[in-house]
Order: sequence, then C-alpha cells, then structure tokens
Amino acid sequence: MLRLSLSTTCLLLLSWVHVVPGQLSVSYGMPWGNWGSTEMCPVGSYAVGFSIKVETFQGSGDDTAVNGIRLYCFDPSSKRRTTVESAVGSWGDWTAVKSCASGYLDSFMLRVESFQIGDDDTSVNNIKFTCSGTGAQLVGDGMPWGEWGHWSRKCPKGVICGLRTRVEASQGSGDDTAVNGIRLYCFDPSSKRRTTVQSAVGSWGDWTAVKSCASGYLDSFMLRVESSQGEGDDTSVNNIKFTCSGTGAQLVGDGMPWGGWRLRRALETTRLLTGYACTVLTPAANGGPRCNLLWGDSSAAAPALSWRVMGCSGASGDTGAGSVPKALSVG
Repeated sequence: MLRLSLSTTCLLLLSWVHVVPGQLSVSYGMPWGNWGSTEMCPVGSYAVGFSIKVETFQGSGDDTAVNGIRLYCFDPSSKRRTTVESAVGSWGDWTAVKSCASGYLDSFMLRVESFQIGDDDTSVNNIKFTCSGTGAQLVGDGMPWGEWGHWSRKCPKGVICGLRTRVEASQGSGDDTAVNGIRLYCFDPSSKRRTTVQSAVGSWGDWTAVKSCASGYLDSFMLRVESSQGEGDDTSVNNIKFTCSGTGAQLVGDGMPWGGWRLRRALETTRLLTGYACTVLTPAANGGPRCNLLWGDSSAAAPALSWRVMGCSGASGDTGAGSVPKALSVG
C-alpha cells in the first residue's frame, strides 16, 4: 500500500510550515522532564515579547518557580498579534507581558537553581531577553533562587519565531520542578522556501513523487474510496486528486485502483488551502476513516483568522474568526 492513499492510513504531505535554520539554547538547564512540542509563530510573524507562568513562594510546600514560557508574536504586515507556548506545568499564574519597544527578541538568559541534594529543587526560576537594535533587556517576573547563566547566541539568520520547553510532569508526592529548559527557533520571515506537513500516518508503504500545480494553488479534491468488503480485505481511501486554481489542471495521486471516485468538493473564492487533519484506524459512523481539509481566508482584512473545513459528505461551514476549526468527515 502507498502512503499517499493507504488503507486505513491518511493521506498526504500538504501545506506550508516554517523552516527552522537556527536554534538558540543554553547548556545550563536541568535534566528533568520531557521536551514538549515545537510551537511556531504564524508565518510572517516573529517574537517581540514574552510572559512566564510562575508559582510564587510556597512556604513549607513544594516550590516549582517557572512553569511555562509564552512568546508574543507580531506580524508587521497585518499588525496581527498572537501567542505561542509549548509544554506548560500545572502550577502558578501568567505574569504581565514584557515587550520590546522596538525591534524583536534576539537572545535570552536563564536563572537556574542547581541540584539541591535532598532539598527542594526548582530548576528554572526566571528568564530575560534582549531586544534587537537597542539591546534593551526584558527581565521576567520570576523567582530569586539560583544563578543567572550566560547569554544565548543570536539567530544566525532571521528572528526568533518559535519555542520548545522541557517540563517535568507532576511527581505526585515527590519534588516537582516544572520547566527545566527552553529552546528557541529562528526563521527568516522573507523566506520563500517550501516545506511540508503531515497528519497521522500509518506504518506501511512509501511516499510517492510530489504532484504540484504549475501555477496557482490546490483548490478542490476528490477521493477514490473502496466501500466495505464485508469479510474481505478493506482498504478504504485508495487515491486522491486535486485541481489547481486558475487552470483547473488535475493532479492525480499515484494510489491504488480499488473503489470509485467520490464527489469533488471545491473551496470558495478568497479561500486558500492551509492544512489538513486525518484520523487513522478510528471508524466513522459510516465505517470509514475521517479526514478533514482546513483552509483560511486569504483576504487582507482577515488573514488566517476565519477557518473552514471541507469534507466529501455534509455541508461545510464557518467556525468564526479566531476559533478552532470544526471537523466534517471525508469518506
């Protein structure tokens, strides 16, 4: 089976995401916990401010100090402001935002308490950033334990636009520390490089050759689906094809031949395909897998704020500006 079509596996590589040409980190964080997901500012924006989630002094209780770090992103074209955060601990509250008066965040330093050998460990206690151009320092409203380390380097190219935090989960009756480290990621907002994203993927098959529009963008799709085979071998989604905007050219995947092509569904004008999501090995009401395509409003007035979802069955609909996309089934 090919991973483009797969039986109960979903679908394809799509869309655009950030390229990460640089990473900023420091070597003096503590080793406890796991790294959370990498979270990036929206395309074209970068970090200009931050806040931290801090648990204040607990007296005779267990202190954790910094529990989370949130970046505040700014898009100079649309003037839109957004936030991103990676893994976050369970304790404390978010502090006031610290933002550069001009420029953007370009390096950071952590205040870290070393291993306390039998006493209460807190690990990361605070963070501070420098701003580009002026060199102004923004110091977080963290806790006082531990020592400040050295400054990270600055992005070799581009600006800070994403982060990943290392957080220790609750230790129950043991000693909690929450945030133990942070990595920041760099991106050139003017970059035209292409990258890929994928949703849930099964274990079998190989990726096929890329099919791309000579001009324009993907604007509608059709699935080839095999219906239930009863006691026989089910494959479900076997292929997909898209049409390209403007020319109407069709791009047909190199999938498998079983089943029939379903009804084509098209995006509305001013809508651009931005991503997709698929559920693997989870039967829908009709016995097939559920897959969703997501798209955003391409108008200058509301870039990427109004989302819609498209499916092969059911009606599509707006979810409203800034809300989480709903899911309609495909298959």
